[in-house]
Amino acid sequence: MRVDPSLPGVTLATWEKVKAYAKFYFGGFKQLRENMRTVKAIRARVDAGGSSVSREEFQIQVRHSRDMVRLVPFALTVLVFEELSPLILLAVPSLCPSTCVTYGQAIGVAKKHDKTKLRLHGEAVKRIEDSGIPLKTFNSSKKLAALGAQCADTGLFALKDLGREDLRLINRFMGATGVIATPIFSVDRLRGRLLRHLEYLRQDDLLLAEDELLESLPLIELHNACQERGIPSADREIEDLRKALATWAALSARCKSPDDMLPIVWSRL
Repeated sequence: MRVDPSLPGVTLATWEKVKAYAKFYFGGFKQLRENMRTVKAIRARVDAGGSSVSREEFQIQVRHSRDMVRLVPFALTVLVFEELSPLILLAVPSLCPSTCVTYGQAIGVAKKHDKTKLRLHGEAVKRIEDSGIPLKTFNSSKKLAALGAQCADTGLFALKDLGREDLRLINRFMGATGVIATPIFSVDRLRGRLLRHLEYLRQDDLLLAEDELLESLPLIELHNACQERGIPSADREIEDLRKALATWAALSARCKSPDDMLPIVWSRL
């Protein structure tokens, strides 16, 4: 059985830990191949008119697409550095497919993202204050739901109206920028990236609610879901994360389009 050696409570001697990481990465590579077969089976079933996709299957499809992009640098690292590859992959988690990312790596990445969010928070507050919207409005679920219609002239709550700096700010905060720095992106590219991310979140929120998973998501899945929604997760208790994700999901359930989600996004900032 593959065990994540970085999970809380797992204690190993140095050499045993190195072997455990090597086994974890090898098992992750095997899981990647298994996911390829799973994705093909899901598509064949849906195309044949079978049952709809579950949240777990949806996540497998989304992550597998991203994992295939990382497969080449991951495989080259393992082939070239062999026994040293676990140490390199631990230091550079961006080389790893999702099946090979440990809990410790995920928390390390989350801490970096949370620091970025903290820096961006000041920009977001200033932007909201400049628009004339009281900050306390974002603390009320009822007011938040009506914010898009009431403050349409601010340019904050419609994708087509968002300027370059707003798009850059939101993309970075939500972790939707990918590996390329946002300054080189055109406005249309930034808008398209944010649109795809919001559409993905909306579909994922629906599946989380349908499958009643908010109270049962595994630890690393919970952290990933929060990070994707701009919710700081690295140094928070599990129950706090579940509450924050449940609040997001309850607000998202009222949304009928990506534009409807923008007030929720600004409330996270």
